[in-house]
Amino acid sequence: LYTTMEEQRTEIRPEEQRPGVYLHVHCGDEYVGFEFFPDGGPAPVDPVALARSVSITPPAPLLVTNPAAGDHLVEVEAWFWVENWEAVTAPPATAGDVTVNVAAQPSALVVDPGDGSPAFTCTGRPPAYDSSFPAEAQSSPCSHTYSRAGTFAATARLVYEVSFTSNVGVNQGLGTIE
Repeated sequence: LYTTMEEQRTEIRPEEQRPGVYLHVHCGDEYVGFEFFPDGGPAPVDPVALARSVSITPPAPLLVTNPAAGDHLVEVEAWFWVENWEAVTAPPATAGDVTVNVAAQPSALVVDPGDGSPAFTCTGRPPAYDSSFPAEAQSSPCSHTYSRAGTFAATARLVYEVSFTSNVGVNQGLGTIE
């Protein structure tokens, strides 16, 4: 829905009477908001819109299992974890006087065991199996027991919580990515 400047000034935002322009702000295909940009200077920079414009691409998870791939046994618990459970940061982005730093922190591992059973989510960093301890002295919330023999290709996705900080005091979460 588009409105005229006159409708904005008289009906929607009558308190705003300075010279300027109202614009619909988009980040890619996503509608961010409707903002007033006053005449007489550079448009103010919205730190949230700037942060949303930053592209951050985490690496593919390096899935590790115990027993090792190809050595799993029927009715024996298989552990899953990733080697690269690490935060990912983007280079700082600056527009006008605003600088944002965007980071993605891993929060969950989603594992598809590949045997037709549903994928499962492991919240938090799953522990790695430590062969220097007896099996009965260890446990993992990120495991699966295969109920039949076969060749299965397990896959995994890491879920990241994305957030940003800025030099203007606006800091917040931006949702999740995988």
